[in-house]
Amino acid sequence: MGADIILARFDGAELDSGTVLEFAVAKSLGKPTLILRSDFRRLYSTGLSEPYNLMVKNWPRTVEVRLDSYRILADLFAEERQALAGSDTSGAVMEAELGTVEKSVDYIAEQVIDGLEAVLEMESPYPPAYQEAVYQAVRFSPGSGFDAMLTTDDLDEIIQRLRENGTL
Repeated sequence: MGADIILARFDGAELDSGTVLEFAVAKSLGKPTLILRSDFRRLYSTGLSEPYNLMVKNWPRTVEVRLDSYRILADLFAEERQALAGSDTSGAVMEAELGTVEKSVDYIAEQVIDGLEAVLEMESPYPPAYQEAVYQAVRFSPGSGFDAMLTTDDLDEIIQRLRENGTL
């Protein structure tokens, strides 16, 4: 509840249930959310060639960054090997691998940062009069004493900070 923004990693044929639950709570709060998927697999059984269950797609204030990590690594490694004139020495291969890792991290970080900047520009799906009320209601919804763990004073501080940051 206190996060300004959510980064959800949606990899695998079956998404992690805990991540999906956190995503659903974040979406019920109207939080800006970036979905990162680096898995190239698709659910062809849906007939739509989608990467994951459609119930977690197309939510407001959400940006999706899909990266084919296998293709990115293969292309970057080929470039690195070509730059080393295709040398097969263990040192040259290790140098190509290191260059691939460095460039892939930079590329992925750039995509994630662009996605985060884009989602932060999006407005809350809730009218201002409802934004605080949604947080008050969610405080009671998870059950198991969550309302006792997150006091009204704690929640007021969170809401104030989110309002100041423009992420409520």
